[in-house]
Amino acid sequence: MPRRAPEERLLNLPAAPAECYCRHPFKLQQSDCENLITRTQPNQPKSLDRCCQRRTGRMFHKKQKGCARPRPRSLLSLVGSLSCVSSTIMETLMSNLSTSSSTIFWPLKGASDSQFKKLCRVLWEWDFCDSCKIDQRCISTQCPWQKRSLKLQPFFQLYQKITASYMPEMHTTSNYALRTHEDLFEVIQTLKQNLTTPRANLTAAHFARRGYNSLPHPADQNRAFDLAVRVMTMVDCSAENQSGSDILVWGDDKSFQDLVRSIGSTRNHPVLAGDEERSLDPKEQLSAIRLKKSAHIKFRGTDDIKNHLRLEGKTVEIFHHTTVLKEHLRLTRDEHAKKSTENSNR
Repeated sequence: MPRRAPEERLLNLPAAPAECYCRHPFKLQQSDCENLITRTQPNQPKSLDRCCQRRTGRMFHKKQKGCARPRPRSLLSLVGSLSCVSSTIMETLMSNLSTSSSTIFWPLKGASDSQFKKLCRVLWEWDFCDSCKIDQRCISTQCPWQKRSLKLQPFFQLYQKITASYMPEMHTTSNYALRTHEDLFEVIQTLKQNLTTPRANLTAAHFARRGYNSLPHPADQNRAFDLAVRVMTMVDCSAENQSGSDILVWGDDKSFQDLVRSIGSTRNHPVLAGDEERSLDPKEQLSAIRLKKSAHIKFRGTDDIKNHLRLEGKTVEIFHHTTVLKEHLRLTRDEHAKKSTENSNR
């Protein structure tokens, strides 16, 4: 292939932007190329009138005041600069989008100490001190938040986990069943006040009195009540039977009281619950240490109380939120004490 003359190579140079070291931009135009061809002929002065000249196949900027040795700006550098600008713009857009979408798609993502206090008040009727009631730092040693909130941190973490996964129905124009954590607390309060009402009637009555312009989607309503039951009882439930899962089904014709009774249903074991006399009680001999040594049984924690003592292979699941159970027992004890006091005063 014949080699082209320098003038031909120069005329085929692209008119790409360039800059010198002092960041003075310049652009090689067709007139500059013609001038370079003229000025690179023999017997021409080395100083050029125009901004650029050709030396050893490279382009240089004419030396200006305060201008150091110039450098060309290649097409790759331009693409890199544009890529950096584009990536910065995209990162800003994605950051703004993620901030707004987290509120739209996951309205219950994140919870504060103030909301945890409201949760404890709804679940266990905690009587807070004056500082806690106005969302200030608790300083009273008799306040339940000061005495028992630290042991409930695993439960608070679980609450954040299960509520952050709530996502309403996005393919409809209706309102969300749960817009804030306070909406979830209202559902819990409704369940506590209507223990014997069937689920279908309870759900319809709850969302009807909230004054929606358009009611939430039925699936979203059921999801809100399932989430409230999960927080109250530490049991996964669903309005419909889901194949391949052990989620408890809470039918529309069943009340919340019926659901709780089905969770704690028991049956007698033919050996452990027998009436015959034994010299050795098997239940007294069962311990975690002996099971590990003799049967090589392993133990792992579970967040679902329904799976307590469930055996899978060589692993036994243990419900490890015992502080939540103690709070429920404390509430039951206080309610019995209050009722007995009222009866004695009559």
